[in-house]
Amino acid sequence: MNFLPDKADRTVPPRNMPMNTHSYNQGLAVKGIIDLNEQHQLTVGSEYQRYRLNDWWNPIGNKPMTMMNGPGPFWNINNGKRDRLDFFAEVESNWNSKWLTQFGVRAGLVEMNAGNVYDYGVVTREAALVNNQDKARTDAIVDVTALARYTPDSTQQYELGFARKTRAPSLYERFAWSRGTVMGMGAMAMTMPMSMLMNNWYGDGNGYVGNNNLSPEVAYTVSGTANWHDAEQENWDVKITPFYTYVNNYIDAGFCQKANGVTCNNTAKGFTTTHGGGGFRLLQLGNYEAQLVGVNASGSKMLLATDNYGSLSTRGILSYVRGQNLTSNDNLYQQMPLNSTLDLDYKWGGWGATIETQLVAPKKTVQAIRLEPKTAGYALLNLRTHYDWKYLRLDAAIENVTDKNYSLPLGGVYMGEVASANPIVPVPGYGRSYNVGLTVTY
Repeated sequence: MNFLPDKADRTVPPRNMPMNTHSYNQGLAVKGIIDLNEQHQLTVGSEYQRYRLNDWWNPIGNKPMTMMNGPGPFWNINNGKRDRLDFFAEVESNWNSKWLTQFGVRAGLVEMNAGNVYDYGVVTREAALVNNQDKARTDAIVDVTALARYTPDSTQQYELGFARKTRAPSLYERFAWSRGTVMGMGAMAMTMPMSMLMNNWYGDGNGYVGNNNLSPEVAYTVSGTANWHDAEQENWDVKITPFYTYVNNYIDAGFCQKANGVTCNNTAKGFTTTHGGGGFRLLQLGNYEAQLVGVNASGSKMLLATDNYGSLSTRGILSYVRGQNLTSNDNLYQQMPLNSTLDLDYKWGGWGATIETQLVAPKKTVQAIRLEPKTAGYALLNLRTHYDWKYLRLDAAIENVTDKNYSLPLGGVYMGEVASANPIVPVPGYGRSYNVGLTVTY
């Protein structure tokens, strides 16, 4: 957030606006594999993660009644704690040459808490109400996976899977607290939303406030896979995986509502902020119902295989997903449009080369609540080559050979060099780049 010299053309003079984050994550995982008999294998284990986070913004001065001035730091998250302890078990059973099943269960607890907060060293009315809340939360995590695989012969295989996955909220989703600093008194009072706008871990330019009462997300997924290939799995391969996911308590964004004595400053046309927001919105997180429907497909074919001149093959990948918020009837944020990758691969001894084409459809299905920008479709050409020795691998590549100018569908909003965020500009993709890498194996 610092206003560095390259922002000198902005209306605000260059000055320091520090934001500091310090965190660490410690963990331990233990896993054991037990052969129950020739058919059944049991995997058991436990995992522990200990996460700590401090997020504070030092004042830029010490002028009373002036934004971002002391006497002390703005504590966004003070001594945030998130501990998780899981136990898991999975049984894999090879019933015969045609049938395999897997069944797994993971159960655990996530404990979260955070300390007192301050608005640049001052316990405002909002900060006091936040500090008086009981922030301690314990979430129960129960995950279940089940898979059945049928292999009738050497040229085909079919899978049917089910999964229940749980995700507890993050520290920011729960504890980002400020709806803005109230400046002035009485009828002249105004909420300045800078502290909300500086809470943006989504990259969309909007301001966010968390929700201490969020419930964990619980996703239920059903998927199936059909895989056809030649008997040796060297000549051709086709795989198709459709899936459906329903998410209970999906964590998504809604318009910020008054709380803790502070009214969110979504006042302009289109419910955007008028003070310092550049037309972005002030949002708060809540639990919704959501669904995702999609399909992944891939295929490969050996085009030429010789003893003296190497081999030539082609590969293709196709992906599509559609996500919907069933509660608000909005689309889900940052869903990748229809996209595919087509490769032509050549191998000769230790040398290999690839011509890759990446095709991405226009992104027209966007989330309205976050003002997510649409992006145009594009096609990229990439060239890669490598050479393998016994202990070394040398890689070289030219990405985006034609230097195509395009926008990233999942890149968020481009804030870096844009003086005004209206209109909202998506983050551009990489231009032509040259890459070299060396891998040593020992």
